[in-house]
Amino acid sequence: IEDGYSGADFMSSHGYELSREARAQADLKFTYVISCQIYGQQKQKKAPEAADIALLLQ
Repeated sequence: IEDGYSGADFMSSHGYELSREARAQADLKFTYVISCQIYGQQKQKKAPEAADIALLLQ
């Protein structure tokens, strides 16, 4: 599997080798979790941004 990747395509994180694709996926998941937390806070405050996000989620 790793034959197509050069050593520069991997990042080291606490002793684990991560491909660029794995790092990108982890970054997207982190962004998604943080966005959900922010949306929850905005929804509780009845901020107009929460309605915009709810519309995008449909």
